[in-house]
Amino acid sequence: MLVSSPSLAAPQYPTVYVKDTDRAAIKNKVASADWAKEAYGDLVRAVEPYVSRHKRDPQWILSRMAMYWKPGERYTQVYLIKRADSGAGEIRFDRGEGDAPVPTVRLPGMRVWNEYINVPLEDRIPFNQTGDMKAVSRKRADQPPVIVPYKESGHLIRSNNVEILTLAEKAAFIYWLNGDPDYARFASDIFQQWLVGTYYMQPPLDPEQASGGPGGYAPGGILGYYDYEQIHDDLGYHGALIYDFLQPYLQDHPSDAVKTTGKSPAEVADAVFRRFVAIGFVRGGKTGNWNVNGWNLMLPQILVLKDDADYADGKGKQYYIRHFVTESSVYHDALPDILKTYDPATGLWPESPGYAFSVTNSLVRMSVPLENNGVDVLATNALLQKAALATFAWLDSRGNLIAFGDSRGGPADFSSLEALLAYYGRKGDVQSATTVASAIQAGVEPGAYKRNAQSWIGLVSSVDEVVKAASSERSPTSALSGFHRLIVQRNPGDGRNELMNVVYGGRKGAHLSENGLAAQFYGYGWALAPDAAGYESYWSADQVYHQSATGSNTIVQGYREGPVTFNALNPAVPTAGFVSPQAVSDVVSYVDVSAGEKRRLVATVRTGPATGFYVDLFRSNLDTNDYLFHGLGTQLALTTTDGQPIDLTASNWLSEDVAKGYKFLSNERSASVSTSLVAKWRTPGGTTGVGLNLWLPYQSHRTVATVDAPYTALVDGTTPDGAGRAPNPTPTLILRQEGLSGWDAPFASVVEPINGEKGSIYEVRRLDGDAGTNGVEIGFGEAGKAWVVHATKPGHYRFTDKSGPVLEIGQGFGAVVKTTEGRAHIFVGAGTDLTYGALTVRNAANSTQSFSLTVDGTKTIYSSEAPVTVVVHKWWFGFPKRETWTLPAGIKQPLPENLRSRLANARF
Repeated sequence: MLVSSPSLAAPQYPTVYVKDTDRAAIKNKVASADWAKEAYGDLVRAVEPYVSRHKRDPQWILSRMAMYWKPGERYTQVYLIKRADSGAGEIRFDRGEGDAPVPTVRLPGMRVWNEYINVPLEDRIPFNQTGDMKAVSRKRADQPPVIVPYKESGHLIRSNNVEILTLAEKAAFIYWLNGDPDYARFASDIFQQWLVGTYYMQPPLDPEQASGGPGGYAPGGILGYYDYEQIHDDLGYHGALIYDFLQPYLQDHPSDAVKTTGKSPAEVADAVFRRFVAIGFVRGGKTGNWNVNGWNLMLPQILVLKDDADYADGKGKQYYIRHFVTESSVYHDALPDILKTYDPATGLWPESPGYAFSVTNSLVRMSVPLENNGVDVLATNALLQKAALATFAWLDSRGNLIAFGDSRGGPADFSSLEALLAYYGRKGDVQSATTVASAIQAGVEPGAYKRNAQSWIGLVSSVDEVVKAASSERSPTSALSGFHRLIVQRNPGDGRNELMNVVYGGRKGAHLSENGLAAQFYGYGWALAPDAAGYESYWSADQVYHQSATGSNTIVQGYREGPVTFNALNPAVPTAGFVSPQAVSDVVSYVDVSAGEKRRLVATVRTGPATGFYVDLFRSNLDTNDYLFHGLGTQLALTTTDGQPIDLTASNWLSEDVAKGYKFLSNERSASVSTSLVAKWRTPGGTTGVGLNLWLPYQSHRTVATVDAPYTALVDGTTPDGAGRAPNPTPTLILRQEGLSGWDAPFASVVEPINGEKGSIYEVRRLDGDAGTNGVEIGFGEAGKAWVVHATKPGHYRFTDKSGPVLEIGQGFGAVVKTTEGRAHIFVGAGTDLTYGALTVRNAANSTQSFSLTVDGTKTIYSSEAPVTVVVHKWWFGFPKRETWTLPAGIKQPLPENLRSRLANARF
C-alpha cells in the first residue's frame, strides 16, 4: 500500500476518479450501455443551456455567485460572533475588513438552518452586494419569494455557490470526455472566479471561540475554511474535482483575476486546496460521522496535491493519505479506528439511519478514488464491505430509508453498492459480486433505484451491466439492532404490497430520540403510521415535538428512553446476527417487546398476496395514559363500527405538563366514548387511493381526541399525494385512559392499510382471557377469522368469545390463529403448545420456541424451531380419542400423509 513514503507519483491530471487512459472505456460505456447513455444525456442537458448562454453573456452565471462584490468591501478577513439570545452554537457573520483587488467569496451569514431554499438561478439577484437572498419557504412552497437578510440566510449562500460550482464540475467532466472547448471555458470561468476569490480570503476569526476555537489557522473547534462547520465546508471539494479535469486547460487560459496574484492557476489552486486540507485536518470531529464527513470533503483536495517532498513542511498527498488509511491524528481518527465504531455482528453504525447510511456510503465511495491512486482500503477492511449491505435492511419497498431518531427518510443511495460491485469485478470475486448485484436488483426491480440517475462519478465508476443474479425477492424477515433498540419486520406478499412494521425504544444521543416505545406501520410502500421527521434543524422550535414521544406512535407518559427487552421475536434473529435467516411463518410476523413499565406486542397477519393487517396490543402500567397515533392522510374521520360519526366538540385537555410537544398540536376536538371506534385516514382527490383504518375495540375510562399535528416530512417522495408533507398537517388520534391501569386493560388496535375506500375487515372485538390476558378477534373478507392473543407471564390460558372457548395456549406469551374457508394457519410466537378446536400443536422439548402449522389441502405444511408434537382430537364410539404425530424441527416441511388426510377433513 503506497502510503508511507514520498514515492507516490505527483498527480498526472486527472487523478481523483479517472485517468486519461480511462477515457476510451467510458466513451464506450456511454455508447453501449443504455443506463450510461441516459445518465450522460441527462448530464449534458443539465449544463448545456448555461454553456450556451455563457457564450453570449459570460457575466450571467458569474454574477450569480455569492461574493463580496462591492469595491472597498471585498473583504480579506471576516469575523464571527455568537448571537446573545441564541442557543448553543448559533454563530453569525459579524464584520469584515480588508479590500482585495477582486471580489472575494462570501461566507455564509449564519451557522444554523432556516426554512428557505434559493429561487432558481434565473431569478437570483446578479452582483448581489448585500448578501440578502431571494428565497422561498420549503414549508410554504405556494407562497411568493421573500428577501432573507444575509445574517439570517442559513445555508442559502453556501448552497448557491455549491450549485454553481457543481455546474462547472459537470461541464469540466464533459469537456474532459469529449473535448468541447465551450464547456471548458464555462467551467474555467466559474472556477477561476471562485479560486481567486477564495485565495484572497483568510480563514474566518472567532474571537469569542463560539466554534470551539479561535479560527484562522489555529487548531481546534469546528470551523472550516468557508463554513461554520468543517463537515459542510464543501466548496473546496467541488473545486478540486473541477481542477482535476481542467488543469491543463487552466494553465493555458489564466484569467485576469489569476494574473493579479502573480502566480499561475496551478500555484493558486495548490495554495487554496492546501488551506482547505490543513484547516480541515485540525478541525471538525475526531470520531463519529463528523470525522468521516470531514475526511470525505478533504479527500479530492488531498489527491490533487503534490508529493510530500514538494512541500517544505512535508505535508503533501502521501502525508494526508497515511493519516486516513493507517495513522490516526489528534483531530481525526484513521480508518482502522473508524471501523471500531461499527457493531462487528451487525455491520451497523451506531447512529440514526440517515447518518448510518451516509457514513458507510462515504467510506465505501472514498475507496474508489483511493484505489485509483494505488491505495486499496477494501482489501483489508472486510467490515466495511459488510456495513455497506447492512443498512439496506432499513429500507422500505419504495427504497426509502425508515425515519426514526433525527433521520428524515428519503431515497437510499445505492452508490456504495455500485462501487462494491465494480470492485469485486476487478478482483474477480464472483460470489461477493453476486451478493451485491442481488442487492442492487432489489432496488432496481421495484423502481426504487434507477441506474441512469447516477452522477458523473457513478457513470465513470459503475460497471456497464449488473449481471442478473439469483432472485432478489426478499423473504419475510426481521432485522434487529440492539444498539438502536429497533426491529424491522417485513412480509413481502406479492412484492408490490409489502407489509412492514418498525418497533423501537427510545435512546438519547447518537442522533436518536427519546421517543418512548414506538411503532410505525407500512402499507403499499408508504409509512401509513409514520414517525415525525419534519423539523428544519436542531435549533428549530418544533424540534421538541418531532424528536420526542409526541412525534411518535406511542404512549406519551412514562418510559421515554432506556433499555428494551425483546421477549419474543419471529422471524427470529441469531444472537450474533442482525437479519433473520428464515421464518417459521409466511403469514405472521411477531414481536413482543418491553421497556420500562411498558410492553407492546405487534403482530403482522397477511390475509392474501396484497392484503393484511397489524395487531397492536400496548400495555402501560400507569393509571393515566395518552395513546398517540399519527396517520397518513389529509382527513381523519372517527366513527362507530357501523359507520356512525362520533360527535366531537372543541376542547382543551392536552396540557404541556404532560408533554412539551403538545403545544404544537392544534384543532383539538374530543369526546368520551362508550363504544368501539374506527378511525379512517384518507386523502380525497389523491391519486394513490392509499389510506388507513384503525380499529379500536371498546374499553371503559377513555376519552378520544383528534388533533392536527405538525407535518411529518420535509423530504419529497416520502408521502403519497403530499399527505403529511409540509405545509400539510398530520391528522392524529389521541386516546386517553384515566383511572384504569393500561396493563390489564391495554390499548388494543388493529391497523389495516387501505387501497381504495373499503378494507377487508368488518369486525374487531376484544377477546377475553384468563388471569388478565388479552387478545382481539378480527373478522375479514367473506368468512375469515383471526385471533391474536397475548399473556405477560408464562402459564396455561384459555381465551373465549361470545360462543365459548376459542383457543388455549400453554406456557407462552402469544399466538395467532387465522382461518378462512376451511383453511387454517396456526402460529405460536413463544410458547409450548396451542389448542384450537380439535387440534393441539405442542413443542416436543417443552421449550417456548416458535412454530407454525398451515392447513390448506395439498399445501399443508409446518415450520418449527424445535421438534413438535401434533395431536388430533376426535370422538370414537362416544369415547375421546387422540392421534399423535411427532415431527422434527424444520422450515416449510410437508406433513406425513396420514396426518395431512386427518386434517383435510377437519373444520376450521
